[in-house]
Amino acid sequence: MDRRAEYSLARSWSHASIRSPVPPNEMHLIRAALNSRLAANYQSFPLALSVLAVFPAVLTGDMLLLLATRVTLNLQSYMGIIM
Repeated sequence: MDRRAEYSLARSWSHASIRSPVPPNEMHLIRAALNSRLAANYQSFPLALSVLAVFPAVLTGDMLLLLATRVTLNLQSYMGIIM
């Protein structure tokens, strides 16, 4: 592949719009279903809400730590985040 084709391919991907696979009006149904599933598992709605509330903070902390250590998000770091 020549340089012009690579540049045009990269440029087309950089201007691509990112769309959510779930319509915004159905997102609240998914959140309610997830909360109900967690409440059934933990047998408590407040405990299920606390689990859901901690998740964004954990992801934010992981991304800040990756930025602070200048490590890319690759397979090894992804597995470390899961562990």
